[in-house]
Amino acid sequence: MSDSIINPATTARTQDLQIKATLEPFRYLKVDLSASRNVQKARSIQYMYSGMPTTQTGSFSMTTISIGSAFESLGSVEKGWPSKTFKRFVASLDAYRERVENRYAGAVYPEGTALAGQPYDPANGGVNRHASEVMIPAFLNAYTS
Repeated sequence: MSDSIINPATTARTQDLQIKATLEPFRYLKVDLSASRNVQKARSIQYMYSGMPTTQTGSFSMTTISIGSAFESLGSVEKGWPSKTFKRFVASLDAYRERVENRYAGAVYPEGTALAGQPYDPANGGVNRHASEVMIPAFLNAYTS
């Protein structure tokens, strides 16, 4: 640790996978298939400060196969165009919220918060059913099975 060093140590990692194929099940019908997966991670460690604060960032993207729900009927205008898949997605949100909340069971609130050192209690503010860690897996499950 030194106050004369002001630049953090940084690392970056990128993984990129691209797959492409063309199928011709019979003459005059070609099907192009492509898949991609991209993961980017960056980490910055501030060695010059006590506790060595670390910042981690990144992104993730990948293609998904949703052919099972792609050609599904959308319902009617009177009912707001709901599909069976969308109804299944909405109905699963509470179950996914509970899964995420269960991961916090036994965890302790971090230092610097009003509840520091106390065990996690959903009564203090539970996981929102519209949080990304709830909605993304529920969406993927509903639309890609």
